[in-house]
Amino acid sequence: MSGPITRVVIGATDPAATVEFLGDFGFGSSGGRTLATSEAAALWGAGGTVETTELVASARRDGPTLDVIPTAATAPRQGWEAGPAALDVYVPDLDAAITRLRAVGRVPSPIGAISMGPVVMRQALFAGPDGLSVVLVESTHRRSSVLDTDDAAAFSEPHSVVWIVDDREAEKEAWIGAGWTAGPTINFEEPSISDELGLPERPAAISMTTLSDDAVSPCRLELMSFDAHRSSGTHQERPVASLNAGVAAVVDEVPDVDAAVTAW
Repeated sequence: MSGPITRVVIGATDPAATVEFLGDFGFGSSGGRTLATSEAAALWGAGGTVETTELVASARRDGPTLDVIPTAATAPRQGWEAGPAALDVYVPDLDAAITRLRAVGRVPSPIGAISMGPVVMRQALFAGPDGLSVVLVESTHRRSSVLDTDDAAAFSEPHSVVWIVDDREAEKEAWIGAGWTAGPTINFEEPSISDELGLPERPAAISMTTLSDDAVSPCRLELMSFDAHRSSGTHQERPVASLNAGVAAVVDEVPDVDAAVTAW
């Protein structure tokens, strides 16, 4: 048994700017915590204590926490390169959400749309500090969310972390081996999605598999791959104990850390 994702770690060269950006999507501060020198060094390669800011969705304070952690490291993902790509948030009305965000100076991407049988999804990407991206998703059919129980909520809790990988099948099997459950893989070539993501090719062939805990609770991990492309290799592979700016890590709640490490 593995999961759920209880925290999404976000590195920030300017934590205040990142907190302000995320606040526009309904995430408010629930305080902070201090990572001791030993913990900060083991997890992030930091040379001292680290002060974090914890954010939660204002509509659901028991949802996954966003941990904003200061860092000087910046290596934004480029083009087809593998790495964390976005934080997904559901909205009940995409057009209303875009209008609301434009009013505070946020600039949306073109709207991307996908139709898969009875399911129609519309989404828009907002780029923030350090290459951090939030994607708003409106869907005719979606998985459980705080929007199911709170009609006044403009945004959902952190719903998915999108991570681009070179070998999606191998990555999926690794997560399944660690106790996660994979949903069906979807494949699409949609010009509007290429426009939304700012891809250098239109349309691009995209495949995506969603991974979740047994309860299928938010937050989930979406593995995305570009079928005809591999990473450019322009960035050196970063060591595990290194906190990069933008979405940097997901924290998986496990009953036994030693057993989970063995599974991985």
